[in-house]
Amino acid sequence: MSTDQSPSNETQNQSNDDQPISEHPFDRLMFGPRERNQSTVENEQEKDNTILDQINAEEVMSYIDTLMGTAQQLKPMFSKIRPFVDQFFKK
Repeated sequence: MSTDQSPSNETQNQSNDDQPISEHPFDRLMFGPRERNQSTVENEQEKDNTILDQINAEEVMSYIDTLMGTAQQLKPMFSKIRPFVDQFFKK
C-alpha cells in the first residue's frame, strides 16, 4: 500500500473544497445553523426595509388602541363567565 495520493484523489479533494460542507444534524441542534454569507444577509435586510416602509405606524397604533379598549370592556364579562368554565372543566 502506498501513502502517496493518486492524481484522481487529488482532483477529488480539490472539488470537495469547492462544495459547502454538509452540516451534521446534531451540530445544527447543539450549535445552531452556520452563519450565512454576507450577500444573503444584505438581501434579507433590504427585504425587511421594504416591508417596514409599507407599514403605516399610525394605523397599527390605532388597531392596538382598539384592541386594548375592547379587552378592558370584556374583562368584567370574563370574570362572570369564569366560574361556569371552571365548573365545566372540573367534571
